[in-house]
Amino acid sequence: MKKNNPNKWPESYYSFQTLGRWLFIASLLLLFLILLVFFKDYNSEWRAYQKNFRDLESIETQEKLRQEVQELQKSTKYLKVKEDLERAEKSLAQKTDEIDTLQKEIKSAEDEHSRKLSAYQYKKADYDALKYAFEVKRAHHDELDDHQSKLDISETKIHKKFNKCRLEKEELYREVEKASTKLNALKQKLQDSQRALKDVQKEWRGVNSKKNILERKLKKVNLGSMDIWDKVGSSVRDLPILEMLNPYYKIDQIVVEDIRDDLHFTKVAKVDRCTSCHKGIVQKGYENAPQPYRTHPNLELYLGDNSPHSLKDFACTSCHGGRGRGTSFQSSAHTPNSAEQAKEWKEKYDWHPLHHWEQPMLPQKYIQSSCLKCHYSSVSLPGAEQLNLGLKLMEQAGCFVCHKIDKFEGYEHPGPNLSALASKLTNDKWTYHWIHDPKSLKSNPWMPSYFNQPNNNDSQSAMRSEQEVLAIKAFLYKESEEYVMKDIPVKGDPLKGKELVSSLGCYGCHNTLESQSSPRDLSFKGLAREHGPSLVHLGSKTNEKWLFNWLKDPVSYHSDSAMPNFRLSDQEAADIAAHLSSEVDQNLSRKEIPKTDETILNQITSDFLGKTNTENQTMEKLGNMSLEEKSLYTGEKLFLHYGCASCHEHEKFEHQNILPIGPELNGIASKPLSQLDFGHLHDIPHTRYDWLFRKIKNPRIFDHGKILNPLEKSIMPNYGFSDKEAEAIVTVLMGFVNRDAGVKIPEKTTKKETLEKGRKLIRRLNCTGCHLLENQGGALQPSIEDWLVTYQGKTSNDAKALSASFSPPNLIGEGKKVHSDWLFEFLHDPTPIRPWLTVRMPSYHLEESEWNTLVSYFSYLDDTGNLFSHKAVDPDTELYHKGKLLASPDYFDCGNCHIQGDKMPAGSPDRWAPNFSLAKKRLKPEWLKQWIYDPQSLLPGTKMPTYFDKEYFEYSGPDDVLGGDEHKQIKALVEYVIHSEDDKKYTAQSSKSDTTEKV
Repeated sequence: MKKNNPNKWPESYYSFQTLGRWLFIASLLLLFLILLVFFKDYNSEWRAYQKNFRDLESIETQEKLRQEVQELQKSTKYLKVKEDLERAEKSLAQKTDEIDTLQKEIKSAEDEHSRKLSAYQYKKADYDALKYAFEVKRAHHDELDDHQSKLDISETKIHKKFNKCRLEKEELYREVEKASTKLNALKQKLQDSQRALKDVQKEWRGVNSKKNILERKLKKVNLGSMDIWDKVGSSVRDLPILEMLNPYYKIDQIVVEDIRDDLHFTKVAKVDRCTSCHKGIVQKGYENAPQPYRTHPNLELYLGDNSPHSLKDFACTSCHGGRGRGTSFQSSAHTPNSAEQAKEWKEKYDWHPLHHWEQPMLPQKYIQSSCLKCHYSSVSLPGAEQLNLGLKLMEQAGCFVCHKIDKFEGYEHPGPNLSALASKLTNDKWTYHWIHDPKSLKSNPWMPSYFNQPNNNDSQSAMRSEQEVLAIKAFLYKESEEYVMKDIPVKGDPLKGKELVSSLGCYGCHNTLESQSSPRDLSFKGLAREHGPSLVHLGSKTNEKWLFNWLKDPVSYHSDSAMPNFRLSDQEAADIAAHLSSEVDQNLSRKEIPKTDETILNQITSDFLGKTNTENQTMEKLGNMSLEEKSLYTGEKLFLHYGCASCHEHEKFEHQNILPIGPELNGIASKPLSQLDFGHLHDIPHTRYDWLFRKIKNPRIFDHGKILNPLEKSIMPNYGFSDKEAEAIVTVLMGFVNRDAGVKIPEKTTKKETLEKGRKLIRRLNCTGCHLLENQGGALQPSIEDWLVTYQGKTSNDAKALSASFSPPNLIGEGKKVHSDWLFEFLHDPTPIRPWLTVRMPSYHLEESEWNTLVSYFSYLDDTGNLFSHKAVDPDTELYHKGKLLASPDYFDCGNCHIQGDKMPAGSPDRWAPNFSLAKKRLKPEWLKQWIYDPQSLLPGTKMPTYFDKEYFEYSGPDDVLGGDEHKQIKALVEYVIHSEDDKKYTAQSSKSDTTEKV
């Protein structure tokens, strides 16, 4: 029998030697991978950025410290305090022996105080024990009635001990107090000796405070400024594994609990780690540093601790978008601002879009869209100029009538009412070309182009378009109701009419030939002047009679007209109508209207009939229709098909529920990219904003390469928006997100809601076309300057200086200035305040609630408290007469400028000021007091002089009135102005008083 060899491997299917080798190799590979994971984790991208920022912070701090030291060396205060410190230290050094003696005495006094205090505390403990024993004996005397004598004896003994202990305790307490007094006196003496030095040291610390802060900061960020143990600690704390204790380099995470991110099946608190790399984002001083270390702009508004959008409350991705939990350039879903930047990032960071992240960062040009996420109900937002432009363009273009947009709910139709079109558009050639190609008549029309677009500009489609326009025109004229017009009673003068258009204020809402022929002015004032239709070439569009009736009473043509009533006389209306109708488009006479092509018209008609009928039924109905019937039927269908009824009201569709023809735009910025049709175009980046930009610039572009019948083609019209306009509109659309997550809605208050309602109404009425309000508006002023130059013979410089006097009033501070009940009455029935003004406040057609909204808006805007709280001011006869004296030519001569009842001032009207007789009902005494004291603070640039100099106020008033008391003088002037309309009553009261005194 063979013996087993102990050195031989046991028999198995796999060789143990081979398995051992592979296990060894696998273990080494696993160890290598573990070390690689450690290395990759430790060598994270964010750690490198933090190290770089530490170096940058060190350099920045060293430079600031160097500058601070240089500044200190030049500072006379620093040098003086330094000398004082050296002198105080030297003086104290001379008192060394005295201080040493005092310190020894203090030490001895402290020891003595401690001994006596200890003895007192022991004695107090004995006293408390005896007191307790005495109280116990007293408490149980009822149980010992039969041993009363023993109790009395016991009480007597305890009472004696108690009294003795109390006396000893009180004696010790007095000794402790004496020791404390002695100790405090010695300490006070020492402090007196050192006070001079301490005072100077405190001042020295104040002078060097900034330097000391920089030095402490430098010791934290700069290894060279640390001592040996801090250097060792700083190096060790960030080693692998040990870094979990208290690392210098770490991920910065901000959690915002009240902003929730939607993760489809749940909503979680927003988590941001952006500041792990953007270390300098909330630190001033890094405004010129490279990214990602640069300071965020406007820290007073964004991210600063005291800003309304602090970092801890909003984080970064709330506004910028992106993946907040990412800690690398790629995983944070950065978005380039241009194709060039995308190429640079690809080469530098190996960047590519984070394909499955639905909300990547917004490009810089669209960042203002995030304001709309929270401030959805705001009419406009200060500082967000591109967003405001987009909102105004969308309102002006009427995007909300074809697309459901909650933000614009309740806004009126942007286009004119077409119910009585035949009486208005008397030139059907103009009507045809306006529908076919608005740009052929006006260079910047708000009427969009439906025809000659990329999906209907081939020859066959062009011929069809001509017939469609003819059909729409035929339908509008046939279905037009009668507008009964009055004859013009007087002959109009075009030259006078031209001056009236310039002087009445028409150019606050309407543009001129010059502005119409140039690129659209996208400023706030420029768009205000496009609130109403252009007044260019109206003679080619309508007739003088219609214009006269429209100007006299706009509501007679359309009850919901946005055009206010200027209360024009027959002569004024006739003059303006003559002027406007005299301007015609000479090129229109050379344009022709094509003839009706029945073959093409049949095809269009059958297309619409075929939508609800079989082929045989379609052919039968088509054969039974006359040419006119086909035209009218097709025109009505096309009017609805192209969405004309959405922008323009028409009596025929008054009782029909006209639905928007475009898709809903609520939540468009949260819409999955897979639901956006990019068609067959592959040169457009697959992002929402790029798709929206292309759609706005060229609405029919995504039909490219598709085989579609005419009624299947995209029908969104082309407004001809510039790149700037399109980007502004995209900015708004990118703010239309799903509002159930990712937003922080500001608290709603009565004040905020009233202000927004007022702003919306002011926007609708275009008040800022004439008035300056909330630092915006005054679009009319350039036209006033032109009027002064052209018709009043002023030079350009004089016109600029005088324009404010001839312009509508500045409404900033109106709530503090006027009584609410007066404002309510004035808005209902405007009356002249400055008779020399040619600009006229029109009458608007508003509901009672809308007037109240306007009055409430002014009141809340200036925080003036309750509405309609106008209290009668008790008259003060003495003050009134003193005020009248101050207003006389002997002193301030107020009548030199101000109208006083029926008495007009001397001189040119451009120097006149409002009538005193209106002040009582109109002006608030508190405002008037401030106005007299410092008019420039309320209305910069006003011609109202300042009689009471703020700098030398106590010496500015006349000494012989009211004892030279300037406060009483201002009060007297207010009393006079407020009650100047009651001058006869005051005079009578004064005469009666004089008579009484004589008797």
